[in-house]
Amino acid sequence: MTGTLERRKAVQWAAISLVLLAVIVLLSFKPGDKPGQGPGVPSPQAVPAWDESDPSRVTLVGEYSQNGYGATMRMRIPRAGGPMIGFIEGACNGTLAGAYSPDGTISGDASGVCKIAVFAIDATATVQGTIAPSLRAGTAHFTAKALGRTFSGTVALHRP
Repeated sequence: MTGTLERRKAVQWAAISLVLLAVIVLLSFKPGDKPGQGPGVPSPQAVPAWDESDPSRVTLVGEYSQNGYGATMRMRIPRAGGPMIGFIEGACNGTLAGAYSPDGTISGDASGVCKIAVFAIDATATVQGTIAPSLRAGTAHFTAKALGRTFSGTVALHRP
């Protein structure tokens, strides 16, 4: 009898916690925002198709994780400089478009959708960083925006 009562209380607390989480998330929306339909996420510029076999480009990969959520950033960088493309997979999924300069700098914009609990939330990010002259490693700093909040982080990049 005591075990049943304890389980019932645990289920009630779990349900209350989920409802409170949903209310907090919904209250954080700006007027007019809806889950998965935010204020309009700009699409990255048109980019060339992903082609792993193209020897004029190298692939760099990096992982980011915080508070139990993680994502992998994968990008194709032209050896001689020019447009770079990429994508993000994990808790957030999206695309990345930008440029690589032969002096070792990268810059770009990303957009996508992040899944938090049962909600799909639109997000955007700017990416700035540096790539080693060997094109084997680098660092990408990002500033992401979602639900009117800003998050920053760093991703260590490496050849897969």
